[in-house]
Amino acid sequence: MSTLELELVAAPRPGMRNPLRTEPRRPLWTVALLSEPCALVAEDDPDCLLGLKLMLKDAGYHVIVAADGHAAFKSYLRAERVDLLIVDLMLPVMDGLALIHDVKLIDPGLPVLATTGAADARRKLNAARHLGAVGLLPKPFGRAEFLAAVKAASESGPPRA
Repeated sequence: MSTLELELVAAPRPGMRNPLRTEPRRPLWTVALLSEPCALVAEDDPDCLLGLKLMLKDAGYHVIVAADGHAAFKSYLRAERVDLLIVDLMLPVMDGLALIHDVKLIDPGLPVLATTGAADARRKLNAARHLGAVGLLPKPFGRAEFLAAVKAASESGPPRA
């Protein structure tokens, strides 16, 4: 992660010293710039969420996590940038299909990788594909399978800024 330091200086009022000439400069704000890709992971199982986060970090991703669909959507809206959305389709509060739908309304080009361990996994994954998911993974899946799906999903669209 890189940082950018911004210095905003107001003109001195009459009778005040000019801080630019007499005091060392220090940034007023420091902004983190993500040089690595950013993945938002929406998963309600804490063990699975931790495993996905660790695999993504090892693969060079900055990772944002959320345990339900509504929290994931709020995190998406607050994030400076999201390059990949990984969604468990069986989320509380707002399910994964609704999350994909709402995010795709804002960013139709965002690559989405959908996962599920539901008994009707084929039907749910087909619904996710219909909403624009480019990667589909039925649970359980292994590290190599997951990372291959992440790579394929990330490469599926135009480069993201």
